[in-house]
Amino acid sequence: MGARVRGRDPNETEASYPLLFLSTSGHKPGALTGHGLFLYQSAVERGHAIKTVVGDRAYFPGAKPEDLQRPLAQAGVKVVMDYKNEEEELGQQAFYASADGRHNLVMVTGSWHLRFMPAALIDAEKTYLDYLKTITSKSEAERSKLRDEAHALLRQRRKERSRYRLIPRSGYDATGARQYSYPEFTDPKVYDAESDTWIDVVIPGKTLKVPGVLSDKNGVKNQNHLKYGQEYEYKSDVWRAWFGKRNNVENGNSCLKDADREALGVPMKRRMRGPWIVEMAGAMAAASANISRIIDWLKARLALRGMNRMNRSSAALFEPGLESLTVEEHDRRNPFYRLAEIEQLRLIA
Repeated sequence: MGARVRGRDPNETEASYPLLFLSTSGHKPGALTGHGLFLYQSAVERGHAIKTVVGDRAYFPGAKPEDLQRPLAQAGVKVVMDYKNEEEELGQQAFYASADGRHNLVMVTGSWHLRFMPAALIDAEKTYLDYLKTITSKSEAERSKLRDEAHALLRQRRKERSRYRLIPRSGYDATGARQYSYPEFTDPKVYDAESDTWIDVVIPGKTLKVPGVLSDKNGVKNQNHLKYGQEYEYKSDVWRAWFGKRNNVENGNSCLKDADREALGVPMKRRMRGPWIVEMAGAMAAASANISRIIDWLKARLALRGMNRMNRSSAALFEPGLESLTVEEHDRRNPFYRLAEIEQLRLIA
């Protein structure tokens, strides 16, 4: 079963709101076309405003652009993804050369870069993985030392690559086109160690618009820049902050499957047959988990306190440390606080 779980902006606190299941779909993630988009659309149609989607490799970049990435791009949704350790997903993922010869770009790890960027920076991830394969016969201590040295070089090359990266200036339009700003360079030349040559730095302007449909070296039309493209620089601090939120999905899957919680992974606790009833069981398990998450959030976020000396027996929910708020003021601070008006929840200690 696939599920979409609400995440949290890295700048928000854990107390902002409970992380609920927004939508479910009865399929094996990545195995069937269209379910990733269904999960998104289902949540949006029920009033959830989704600005960023963080997905695992089964969806990103595994889906075809027209099945998932393009509709998200057209809706203005930012995408955060990781890549498989495979040839087609590392190194050059797409390229763009304008007809007039002014603009020449290469996409690496989801971002557009100036094409004269040294080859060692383009292939940094591939070089690292290839190197790891050459040290498998060494002792564990040796492998650990060499792996650390290689990873330090990879981090250095990623840092160097940043200066060649174009910065998005707008969202995607209906065709998949997007406007970017060129980076600033003061160096007249850059050195490419692989070819042992100095390359002229040519910045054709301040901005450009990359078309929505590109052509590969054989002239075949494609939208690989949407398939592999993502909002933040790969492995940067902001990327790590966002991608780390994908753990919410794994936590959610565990919540649904564990025998001591919703027990969806225990067949003897759901003795029914057929895909539709099983999918319904999954949706009901997600709804049940949401209720538990709301209650847990209320218990962690709020505290039961007496309102004042005159009515100690009348319990009211207050934020810890903010006892001066009235119930009405308190409930206006967040829509979830309206749940505090439910009598059953007032009994939670």
